Amino acid sequence: MSSLKALTANLAARNDQALRLLFVARPDLITPPVPDFAALAARACTRASLSRALDSLSLRELHVAQALVVLADRDQEHGVTTADLVEAIPGCPPELLRALLESLTTRALIYSNSGEIESADEHFTVSSLREVMGAHPAGLGRPYLELAATVPLAGARMVSVAAGLRAAGIKLPPASDPLAAARALQRWADSLDGLDALLAAAPPGSVEVLRHLSTHPVGTVPRAGRPIPQLQDRLTPVDSLLAYGLIVGITETSVEMPRAVGIALRNGAIIDDFRADPPAVNTDDGGTVSASIAANAALSAVTELLRNVAALASAVEKTPVSTLRSGGVGVRELRRLAAALQADEQLTTFLLELAVAANLITLDVDTSLWRLNSQTFADFSHLPRQEQWRILALAWCATDRLPALVGQQASASASRPAGTINALGPLACRPDAAALRQVAVAALTNLDRDFLQRTAATTTTTANATATAQAQSPGRRPALSATAIMDRAHWEQPRLARRLRKLLDGFLREAAWLGILGSAALSPFGTELISGDPEAAAATLASVLPVPVAHFLLQADLTAVAPGYLEPEITAQVMAIADAEGQGPASQYRISADSLRRAFNAGHTEATVLEFLTRHSATGVPQPVEYLIRDTAARYGSLRVGSATSFLIAQDPEALADFLALPSSSALQLRLLAPTVAISSADPAELSTALAAVGLHAAVETAKSSSHPATNRAATVTAAKRTEDDALVHGPELKLDAVGAQLATLRSKPAWVPSGGETATALGLEALQRAIRLREQVCITLVDGAGNQERLVLVPLSVQGGRVRVFDPLRETERVVSIHRVMEVEPL
Repeated sequence: MSSLKALTANLAARNDQALRLLFVARPDLITPPVPDFAALAARACTRASLSRALDSLSLRELHVAQALVVLADRDQEHGVTTADLVEAIPGCPPELLRALLESLTTRALIYSNSGEIESADEHFTVSSLREVMGAHPAGLGRPYLELAATVPLAGARMVSVAAGLRAAGIKLPPASDPLAAARALQRWADSLDGLDALLAAAPPGSVEVLRHLSTHPVGTVPRAGRPIPQLQDRLTPVDSLLAYGLIVGITETSVEMPRAVGIALRNGAIIDDFRADPPAVNTDDGGTVSASIAANAALSAVTELLRNVAALASAVEKTPVSTLRSGGVGVRELRRLAAALQADEQLTTFLLELAVAANLITLDVDTSLWRLNSQTFADFSHLPRQEQWRILALAWCATDRLPALVGQQASASASRPAGTINALGPLACRPDAAALRQVAVAALTNLDRDFLQRTAATTTTTANATATAQAQSPGRRPALSATAIMDRAHWEQPRLARRLRKLLDGFLREAAWLGILGSAALSPFGTELISGDPEAAAATLASVLPVPVAHFLLQADLTAVAPGYLEPEITAQVMAIADAEGQGPASQYRISADSLRRAFNAGHTEATVLEFLTRHSATGVPQPVEYLIRDTAARYGSLRVGSATSFLIAQDPEALADFLALPSSSALQLRLLAPTVAISSADPAELSTALAAVGLHAAVETAKSSSHPATNRAATVTAAKRTEDDALVHGPELKLDAVGAQLATLRSKPAWVPSGGETATALGLEALQRAIRLREQVCITLVDGAGNQERLVLVPLSVQGGRVRVFDPLRETERVVSIHRVMEVEPL
């Protein structure tokens, strides 16, 4: 029976609750909605969907899935029983095995001949699962038959091996062709109870070679395609293994250990390193740290983060950041910003990427400059500190950027050349960044929780001693090393953890800058944030932050020192009339003639500046400060710069004066600059229309439009791109009404409705893959570019990259056909 049809029947037999669990685990199956169960099953068998589903599996679930793939019959003639799996995974208890099978069934990665796991006799894997897992599931090589059928060199060597074994007195049936030799070697290896005795008689070093290939079955060997030596000769370890068929040459330089040999080395088990429990919390590398010390370090990081973001915004507002032709920000600009922040380039890169992710800095597409988003930053700076931190932390969790990669060399690919990764450049963007970041912080959270639970259990057993210890010392948190986090991440999501290895150090460094970590231990508000409750994290942070102050110390050297964190409104006003300088918990600002002119340009006056300083300075206004303010105000305004949307030039001054005197011109806000020149806040079209209404027809001169609409459009496009990438990594957001509508659509149609589209493509690929495995002829209906159909009897050889390679026995030639040209595949 077709795997696709069997899965369709299995899905249709599930109740609504089981289907809801499937859609929660794999939301991409109903995005976009599917018309029927057949299409749902076809989509569940696609490589992209299966790969995404496998990424979400834990190590235990992945081991069970790998064992099923190894044991399952590729042609679905019979399934795998639970008893078979118990023998194949000796370290897995039966109760846990049933739970893991139920999890895989819920995800539609496997299906059974019964709706309940407890009563299921056999389990089947969905089609394409073997291909998605790769040629070597569980670190085992391919079977003899598959090697003989797909690797010509291996098949020829097996014929020689079988002949040599018969000559040595081993009972094997005669084999003149590769497939017969492979079957003979397969039966011999399956019944090979004396592998240890065989290896004991082999040359020294043979066991080490096999052990090396036990988890990675393909290895490099010089002259792997050499003639097979006779067993009676004096042999090297590799020659001995080749002569016994325990390894098979697949190319001139590489060998592969067949699956039966690998299983024999594992004493008949497929998974011999099954880990039922997560890795124990090991604090030997990092030790433990006092909870109060960790919290203080995290609070210091939060304070420094907010100060640096404000300083970065001020620097970008003064001088926008230029970009390179190849994209991103160059080293020179980074060094300028680092000097302004008094920070290193690594931290500056992170702050710049974080500010862009939080939409505080945006790209002006007309000038290719990164500018401060003034309105967004103004709203941001007036928020309480905990809300500012929450916005930045959530932006870090969701961004698809990897600041830690900046400065590294990117390898060349088909779409781009090799080069240095620049800040805000395209090479620092990865669609799976948020998912990998989530894997790291989830491992952190679980390790921290396990440590606290273990500590609580110890406290329960030694209540009196613990009570005395708690009275003498505060609580402690684990300072986790990257090794411990990586080990836990591999147990929780092994496929994603492999991609995380090179990025983990950068994630931990950024988490420390954000205050999620303090002294390498999780902070209380960091724990709540990565547990999915940012509001609670912000509330916890607010409860431990010191109370903001409303005054500063104004000194005669033209500086203002805040003895703590200033209230946001006061900080905004101080930043308007002074420049931030220095580092540390006490913020320092310097008043200068330039900063005062900036304040006057923003609408402040001499009186308002003096009144603000008098009201909030705990030391009054020193005389040098007052003199500077009055002197700068006296000099201010000798030259003035303003803005106008349109201008009006007239050759007749009297005609211009008459127009300005009309009541209808008052709405245009015209100002006379010279007898023949006036400016207006109205746009040129509106001004031209007003002139035409009184009988004056003007020539309109065009000018470039404002860049703000383009900037807004760029921001919209960027946000849409980020949303697309998030959907690719995490899957689309699942809505309850969408699930209900999908269930209604599925229940309104019969279980099997063969149609075109996904279902027809999946059926055709399934038939082609089965024919490739069995080397069978099939009848293929092809259509050409003009729509003409042709039915041919062909032998499929391989399917890859959207194309199928076939052999035409009538013409004795090979040809390559695009998959979309294949209309139907029928077995003969």
